[in-house]
Amino acid sequence: INGEIVGNYSFTTIANSLKKTLNPYLPALIPLAKSQRIDENNFSLNFTVGNTEKLSNILSFPVTFYSDVNISGFYNNLTDKLQLEFFYPSAKIAGSSVKSGYFKVENNKDKLISSLSGIVLGKKYLQNNFELTLDAANNTVNTSVFFDNVDKKKFNGKVNASALFSREEGTN
Repeated sequence: INGEIVGNYSFTTIANSLKKTLNPYLPALIPLAKSQRIDENNFSLNFTVGNTEKLSNILSFPVTFYSDVNISGFYNNLTDKLQLEFFYPSAKIAGSSVKSGYFKVENNKDKLISSLSGIVLGKKYLQNNFELTLDAANNTVNTSVFFDNVDKKKFNGKVNASALFSREEGTN
């Protein structure tokens, strides 16, 4: 792993800081403590993770990266803005080979948005494209899954689902 984190951050308060940032989108799932100390957490990060094949085999991880993974992002609790991006050119995830993988999570004033995409390599080098997107706002998570293949026998599909979360008053 090579990289850097630049800016101000506190390991002791970053979890509470993130809860404060994420609470407006899913308050039923991410309740805030009544009193919590939060220091300034305003930083950017940029990392490169090399081939993890040996480490994944030793520790039986379900994910193995075969080429450099680029991770970048920022978090600023003063403005409640965050963004995190992963790009992994070649990986094995839960036994499936994936190439051109990309993950991103970010927020704006209205919602928290996340996406995951890539190409799953099937038998006989069949390429199956996928994209999973989620957005969260007002205790609702909307999910969309899209898939298609690159083959003579084409198939594709899109599935949408929503989940609404609630919490009884006075429970934590």
